[in-house]
Amino acid sequence: MTSKIKGEPEKDPYDVLGIKFNASDADITRAYRKLALKFHPDKQRSTLSSAQQEKNAQDFQDIQIARAYLLDPEHAESRRNYDSKRASISARQAADAAREKGMSERRKRMRDELRQGEEQASKQPTLRPKATSRSKSENEMVDKLRKQGAEMREEYGDRAATEAAKEHARNSSQAKEVRRKQKESREDRQLRLKWSRRKIKISPSEHSLATLLSKYGMVESVEMLGSKGNSALVTFAETASCGPVVDAFAESEEMRATFVGRRRDREENSKSADDDPLEATLPRSRDTEDVDDWKTRQGAERELRRKQSHDARKPHGVEAKSRARI
Repeated sequence: MTSKIKGEPEKDPYDVLGIKFNASDADITRAYRKLALKFHPDKQRSTLSSAQQEKNAQDFQDIQIARAYLLDPEHAESRRNYDSKRASISARQAADAAREKGMSERRKRMRDELRQGEEQASKQPTLRPKATSRSKSENEMVDKLRKQGAEMREEYGDRAATEAAKEHARNSSQAKEVRRKQKESREDRQLRLKWSRRKIKISPSEHSLATLLSKYGMVESVEMLGSKGNSALVTFAETASCGPVVDAFAESEEMRATFVGRRRDREENSKSADDDPLEATLPRSRDTEDVDDWKTRQGAERELRRKQSHDARKPHGVEAKSRARI
């Protein structure tokens, strides 16, 4: 249902729901339902203090905002940006922690070496010339160690930055793939309803549509679409609920239901093949062919149909005369 979130939420939605970064839609929904049962105002005991009741009410509002931000289509672009920034921050924090650990170990080693040199120098205070010589040697060693430490820090910093960039690229690619699969999975569970305002006098609401369709399966959400107020996007909890709804309203003059996204394309291709026997004998899938092969196949199909249509219109006598001339 339409939410009123502007920009990014104040609290991290993944932390609010207690789920991992890049969790699936099913995990998000499951976590929300579990917390909703805990914090819903109707589920609160009367023995709770007013402060605890207020906290539970705020927690309930927070999980509603988190769920809406992660699942509602209107926040998809904002969520992509949020996930990208979060992945970058996580990669940078991991690189900083590793670099700090490595640098701390080197500092400790350098400190121990310096202390050892100072102790050795203090044991022979009477040998001034040699002490002076050792002091100069120690200074040279310290300078050398500092130079090596600076070079190692620079090298490690460059390597850590490169690894962080690679990790960010991998996370971004994985996040895009996860979002693509989540979108396809969500679209397979969605239907678009459209009704006639002239034949349905009282315009349906989100609640009435959810109640109407609940007999086909659990309705996860209903979102009103367009400015005319005669269409809605319905999301079921299960993919299997969509087909019976489309079939049930196929002959209705008041309301129609259609699939969305890739499932709509698959259903239309399947129906087209049933209506056209020629189409059924030819490969339909574009998943296993590139664009050039698909264009070539389409051209061959059009040419075959044109010849069949031309032969069907040709008079029988004309064909006989043509054979006689030959």
